[in-house]
Amino acid sequence: MAQKRLDFELTPTQRAFVESDAVINALIGPMGDGKTYASIVGIIRHARRCGQPIRAAIIRDTLENIKNSTVPSFYDVFKDYPHLLKFRDEFKKLTILSSPRVECHLFGIDDLAALGKLQGPEYALIWLEEPAPIAEKLNAGLSEEVYNAALARCARQSGTIPRLQISMNPADEDHWTYRRLVLEPDVNPEFPLITKRVFFVPYRENFHLKEVARQATLAAYQHDPAGMARYVEGRFAPAYRGKKVTPEYNPDIHLSKAPLQPAKGLASFRVFDGWHNPACLLGQVTPSGRLVFLDLVMVDNGDVRTLIETKVRPLLESPRWKGKALSWRDGGDATMRQPDQSNKQMSAAKLVEDLLNTHFEPAPRLWPVLREGMKQALNTMVGGEPAVVINRELVQLHRQLDGGWHYKTDVSGNVVRQGDKPPKPEKTELSRIGECFAYACNILRPTKGGSLNHPAYRRQRALNLKRAQSYAVGGL
Repeated sequence: MAQKRLDFELTPTQRAFVESDAVINALIGPMGDGKTYASIVGIIRHARRCGQPIRAAIIRDTLENIKNSTVPSFYDVFKDYPHLLKFRDEFKKLTILSSPRVECHLFGIDDLAALGKLQGPEYALIWLEEPAPIAEKLNAGLSEEVYNAALARCARQSGTIPRLQISMNPADEDHWTYRRLVLEPDVNPEFPLITKRVFFVPYRENFHLKEVARQATLAAYQHDPAGMARYVEGRFAPAYRGKKVTPEYNPDIHLSKAPLQPAKGLASFRVFDGWHNPACLLGQVTPSGRLVFLDLVMVDNGDVRTLIETKVRPLLESPRWKGKALSWRDGGDATMRQPDQSNKQMSAAKLVEDLLNTHFEPAPRLWPVLREGMKQALNTMVGGEPAVVINRELVQLHRQLDGGWHYKTDVSGNVVRQGDKPPKPEKTELSRIGECFAYACNILRPTKGGSLNHPAYRRQRALNLKRAQSYAVGGL
């Protein structure tokens, strides 16, 4: 007896995900917008596409979450066909009596040792559900090793077509899913058969979700920019750990839509942050004065000489940069001009000049001046285009400007200050990237803010005078 046709109501994005013929398929969207529903339907559709019974694996971080969330979702999707679901072995196995039939293994992988569970049966489909944790540091989600193992195992069942599907809320931009699903190309020329499609569910597309549920999510994350972006708007966003140093930065405006290459015949720049963990931002200045940030190189526990000899020079000699620059401007942290204690004739700035045959331009010293220079550069438009453009491949710079570089805040969200001094950004492992950006904006697009008449300089001179007077000795 032929099986009755199964009908499932899908939104346009859900249907595109279900019907996709790519090997890797990711459905990413806000809370409650039908990602699990579409993934379950995707299993049935894939079995029909293969034209034979298939084996599938359904993986979450823990088996408990599968029992509490995924299993009820199956019953909801099959509410009109409950007889087609046969769970057993304490919800570790499932047979879907569709046509063709699907045999599913359900398991949690909450540590790397559990990866061994994927080494058994050969699968035609593997589904990774919610690989990113909903709250940072409360659980691990699924590791990148799980993704790698799933991709390797989803193409093993004889006579079937492989499908790896991922359903998830957007994660922090530091999470591996952002790099593997969003930043990596949909087709790697080295592996042309491993195609990928990523589907973002538009906000409010799921007409089944009740309005009270939407408003509850809005209310929950109204004071959490990262939560609002991820769980309401459905986009990847950094977790904000404090107040942004550069709130003027807008990825929709300043981040390039496609990867950028150095252009031949343009003035170019190399801007350094020195000392024990040096970094260098490289880019170009267009004839209209726009700053295009193209590359970043860094070394840990090294010096400027090591950075230039092992990172900067090889990059300049590579096909990417060789012969492209019309001229070079070099600069960076003003403290790089301070002499080395062991050699008064040498400094980090002098090393830059000697090794690159250039002249070193120091950035302003005072933080309020640097901050104002960045603000003006990010807020300036040139001929209708932003004065600052960042190569979308500069992920670390993007993350720093989008919240990774921040002021430390207290429990009430107020910036922590130290006396009467202007607050400075919290020092982190990667804050040197933001500092390089600040130096570049102030050196290459100088403003009145860099003048010695800037209020910050006047305040500093007054403090210096007051301090000097406190050391003075009264006359007889």
